[in-house]
Amino acid sequence: MALPSYHFSAQVIRRSQGRSAIKAAAYRAGERLRDEGRGKVYDFTRRRGVAYREILLPTGAPSWLKDRSRLWNYAEQIEARRDAQLAREINIALPHELDAGQRRKLLLNFVQEAFVSRGMVADIAFHDPVPEKGDHPENFHAHVMLTLRQATSTGLRRVKTREWNSDELLLAWRGLWAEHQNQALERAGVRSRVDHRTLKAQREDAERRGDRPQAFALGRQPEIHVGPKAHKAALSDKSLVSRDQPRGPYRRHRPNENARRRVVHYTKFDRGSRYQRNQEIIRQNFDRLSREITRWQRRSARFKATRHWIAQNEYQAMLEAERQRQDAKRRRLWRKRRDQEAVWRTMTEGDRWQKRRKKRKTLLDHLIDEIDRTLRQLLGIRDHLARRHSAVNQRRPWRSLLGRSARRGRYRARHPTGRATRERDNA
Repeated sequence: MALPSYHFSAQVIRRSQGRSAIKAAAYRAGERLRDEGRGKVYDFTRRRGVAYREILLPTGAPSWLKDRSRLWNYAEQIEARRDAQLAREINIALPHELDAGQRRKLLLNFVQEAFVSRGMVADIAFHDPVPEKGDHPENFHAHVMLTLRQATSTGLRRVKTREWNSDELLLAWRGLWAEHQNQALERAGVRSRVDHRTLKAQREDAERRGDRPQAFALGRQPEIHVGPKAHKAALSDKSLVSRDQPRGPYRRHRPNENARRRVVHYTKFDRGSRYQRNQEIIRQNFDRLSREITRWQRRSARFKATRHWIAQNEYQAMLEAERQRQDAKRRRLWRKRRDQEAVWRTMTEGDRWQKRRKKRKTLLDHLIDEIDRTLRQLLGIRDHLARRHSAVNQRRPWRSLLGRSARRGRYRARHPTGRATRERDNA
């Protein structure tokens, strides 16, 4: 049983972080783009896994915005500040249950409704997994780069649309993507569904609806995002160590002090490294599910034994009733109605006991069905965690995974020989 995947994350590409919208677009689209302002060329034409790319324009936008190089060069040129926000990127996981055409139609319809209809220019790149690079075979995803300014008949507006930065709009986009994905899965005949809410919110909703099996299945600890680079570094037999990192622009907190960046203390909450912490969460969820499954299996066996005992008693009562009917027939007691009622009460041991057995039997059938449904969900989640646990612990040659360029980032990966490497910088 493969669980449906849901991932929808948003980030803003900022110049203060040393990032470039042109470089990001070239990397995601697998193309060669030139930065006219800096005179640099970003060539990612040899990148594998880019299955499809397209730029969607809102109504009334000029056609030259479909040129990826002109679009992002223009978007960078109109941003004068050195800490300017250049573009917004949406990272979306695509359902592996659908084929390539269905995934493309699903995402294009969603981007058109959520972003392009509001006036954004959307640069879409579909990425397929590359097993040779260590990608999971179900890791179909897409990157959507969006302009921060509304498109007009002459280009982009001089004023940014600030309401696009609201948290409420981001939550609405997440819910809309879950709705589009579930509709596509239903049209394809796939039973699996996704939910954009947290596990806690889903569990509380299941408890309010009285769906105990679903509430038990959702009672697991949420995992944390590790990232592909730290994941590959861990698979190459290196010990990952979290370290504190400066983040954001330089600011003066007091008039007479030097400008400095804020420091994120990853060592306080990563517990060694995010990769190790995520592995611990997976193991805890697996152990908890194993205990829950054992407990529910014992409960199911007990109820089924009781159900079998009731069925046996009903069968013995039926045989005894048939014997009494034959005896009554031989004694000709069926001639009078009162004798018939007396024999019927004798056969059924009274209406009160008959109704009690029927009610108990119905309740047991309901409990057994509910327990079996809970067990199926828990077993499916445990199998999924077991596959994930085995997949993330596969060992591959570290040189083939990292290479020479993987030397920057948040984690310091130490090779057993003592040499240190870092993750590659984000595009």
